[in-house]
Amino acid sequence: MRASILREADFLVLPSRSEGQPLAVLEAFCDGVPVIASRIPELDELTDSGATGWLFDPGDATALATMLSAAAHTPERLKSVALRAQATYQNGSPSTAW
Repeated sequence: MRASILREADFLVLPSRSEGQPLAVLEAFCDGVPVIASRIPELDELTDSGATGWLFDPGDATALATMLSAAAHTPERLKSVALRAQATYQNGSPSTAW
């Protein structure tokens, strides 16, 4: 069984401008961790904004800060999104993007 530090996280932040195969997103979903990520093609394909995480335009620090604050201050919403992220991984949905 693999151990993951992600299990201790409330969310994963991925402010990337480009990605190859973003395995970190799949690992986060596997551990029930929602993702706050840049809206770039590779991350947009895996993350359903508002359902399994949140997406912001690359370089938009204000939007990122707003999402971080909202995630940190709404634990019930965060838990709901985390559960959907994990269910998405378990159902195989994000891996179909590749």
